[in-house]
Order: sequence, then C-alpha cells, then structure tokens
Amino acid sequence: MSQPTQKTIIETTMRLVEHKTVKKITVRDIVEACGITRNTFYYYFHDIYEVLEYALAAGIERIGTESETFEDFLTAAFAFCVEYQKVLYNLYHSVGYEMLADYLKKQTRPHLMRYLQDLDETEEDKKLLCVLYEEAMIGTLMRWVCNPRRTTDLQEIQSATKCITSYLSNALQKHASNQQSKEREEI
Repeated sequence: MSQPTQKTIIETTMRLVEHKTVKKITVRDIVEACGITRNTFYYYFHDIYEVLEYALAAGIERIGTESETFEDFLTAAFAFCVEYQKVLYNLYHSVGYEMLADYLKKQTRPHLMRYLQDLDETEEDKKLLCVLYEEAMIGTLMRWVCNPRRTTDLQEIQSATKCITSYLSNALQKHASNQQSKEREEI
C-alpha cells in the first residue's frame, strides 16, 4: 500500500464528484475507476466523505502554509474554489450549506488565527476578529459556491478579495482607534 494509491483514490473521487453529488457515488464506483479492491480503499479511508474531507483539508492546509498574508490566503482560497467549483457545488447539494460552511470554517480558523497573532490585541479580541474574518471569507465563498452563475474570472475574484480585506483592515483600524480612546478616558 503506497501513497500513490491514496492519491489516486483522492483524485478519482474528486473527478467523480465533479459529475455527480456525493450521495450518488459509491465505493464501488471509486474502486472500479481506480482499478483497486474495496479492501485497498478501506485501508486508506472509511468512506467517501473521509476522502473528500482529506482532500479539502490538504488543499486548505497547503494554501495556509504557502500564504504569507490574509489577502494571499483569501486569493488562494478563491482560486482553490474555482479549481474545485463542481466538487464544492455537488458537495453543497449533498451535505447542505451549513455543514459545508462549518467544515470550511473549522479548516480555515487556525490559519486565520496565525495572521492575527501579530496584532496588539487581547486573545479575546483576536478570537472575535477571527470570527469576523471567518464569516466574511466563508460567507463570500459559500455564496459563490451556491450561485449557479458564479464567476470564475480571476480579476473579479481578486476585486472581491481586495474588498473583503480592505473592509476588515478598516474594521481593525477603527477597533484600534476605539481602544486608544478608551485608554485615554481611563487616564
């Protein structure tokens, strides 16, 4: 059993999910397309959802480790969604909006917190800011995934990214200004 087999299972599953919802794909479909046995599939994964979870988590992890700034992360996340738009759309129709959004939030949260670590804020404020980033990012991504006429134009996506990051940057500046005002009042 080798890593190339695991990679083949993931790639094959992703290709199948591009054409059908997850509920309509069976392990038999995957093993036949891969040319492996069911036992080989189950050696690596428990079910189709675990394959997809592994693939999405690996993609988000790669994006998170390669991105130096939040804007880079957001741009790469949108590019990832463009690349796997059919998969995400079919996954959305299989598991629903809330489950997919919650999963994406869980996967992106550690990366968002990493971008916020250098801020001169309390841990509680960083967690609040993380929720704001998370909601803006995942909310925008989910609206894009759910829209059958979604754009794949990279310039439009980059424009949306700049809009989100500038909005959040302004919110951070306003928050810092409010904090300074409170500190002056206390003196």
